[in-house]
Amino acid sequence: MPFWDDVLSSAIPVVGRWIWAGERGAPLVVTCGKGAKPPRLGGARQAQPQANPDSNLPSQKKVASTTEVPWLDAGKLQVPCRPQRNAARFCILNNANPYAAQQQWRRRRSDSRTAVRARACLATSTAYDLACAQLLTEKLAAPKQPVKRLPASVELPAEATVEDLKKLIAQTSKIGDYNRIGLFDPSTRKTLKNRKARVFDEQNVAAAGEVLVKDLGPQIAWRTVFLIEYLGPILIHVLVVAARPYIYRDAGATAEAMSFTQWLSFGMIVAHFVKRELETLFVHKFSANTMPVFNIFKNSVFYWALSGLLCALSIYHPRSLAARADLPVIDAVGTALYLFAEMGNATVHLYLSSLRSPGGTERQIPSGYGFGLVTCPNYMFEILAWVGIIVASRDWAVAVFISVGAAQMYTWARGKESAYRKEFGDKYKKKRYVILPGLL
Repeated sequence: MPFWDDVLSSAIPVVGRWIWAGERGAPLVVTCGKGAKPPRLGGARQAQPQANPDSNLPSQKKVASTTEVPWLDAGKLQVPCRPQRNAARFCILNNANPYAAQQQWRRRRSDSRTAVRARACLATSTAYDLACAQLLTEKLAAPKQPVKRLPASVELPAEATVEDLKKLIAQTSKIGDYNRIGLFDPSTRKTLKNRKARVFDEQNVAAAGEVLVKDLGPQIAWRTVFLIEYLGPILIHVLVVAARPYIYRDAGATAEAMSFTQWLSFGMIVAHFVKRELETLFVHKFSANTMPVFNIFKNSVFYWALSGLLCALSIYHPRSLAARADLPVIDAVGTALYLFAEMGNATVHLYLSSLRSPGGTERQIPSGYGFGLVTCPNYMFEILAWVGIIVASRDWAVAVFISVGAAQMYTWARGKESAYRKEFGDKYKKKRYVILPGLL
């Protein structure tokens, strides 16, 4: 171990005086009193305190200069920061001893993202209640998607939200679309999804003193993705029906006309996706602004290939079960179930939209409209609507499509159930089933 590492392992931080750092390459940032310039410091040099020249501060709030060491903190050590607007601001440094800090730094070098040290400085004053966050940038080993020109430090107001931090990082990093900036919890590595949440209210971010930053790449609006993925099945079914005599030319004269059940199936599927398009335009309120551009291809393949091409080629085939159907009562049962489920699904979507303000991300505990049975009744009605189409069309391809979709909806619903329990605690009535009563 180098000499300075020995010194570091035995160094004791002194409140308001100095802090040692022995790890080579670990940057030191000095925040001085108003009007004073920070000294240039090296790997293990000592930062001498400087008096605060601001005579307007109350005597009990006069502060000295402070040295902040990104990977070296003293357990719950409270060190004063520079004054601003005659308000004394304090930094809370959270960690253990110097040697443990070295090991922590080495472990984090292997992280694949860019780590940004976030120092929360709470302002206390009779006239002001200010806050700032000082972000110290540390690029780790070979990040997959680093943020180029990531700022060395930024300051945020007390009420700054996750979205505000994204905008500031994008502005200083010369990134045109701030939605490309991804912020992640330093402990769980999960995305900070609530863009309207205050940065300092994120518990793990405040406790660990850092937030992980990643360039998410080109983005596209959620509404745009929904419109495109739902448009595909509509166009494909229309085109297959129009080109049916040519697609099934080898099937003979039976390819010239479709049965009533085939036309019924066509109308049910097209009407379903037209409804989806209208809800996307006028009903849905998205908590996130955008998603990665790649998702538009992934989502479109599911809808365009399964509910579009596969279902269309199977249902409208001259030898399909729908072409040979001769029991009107089955058509009636399927249609009745379809209409009931589609109306239920639309009602739930309208209700959920009413629980959120325009542009907001707040979540409320839903009730009624099937929420007493499952976590996500909109998914329940969605599945029932497609079961109605299966009954009417008698087609295996429709069953394959909704089986894959139900698996995905189950995963989403489980996540929503967990989110409700975590956010609302005892106020929320826990659900055993998330999409289908007694089953899933």
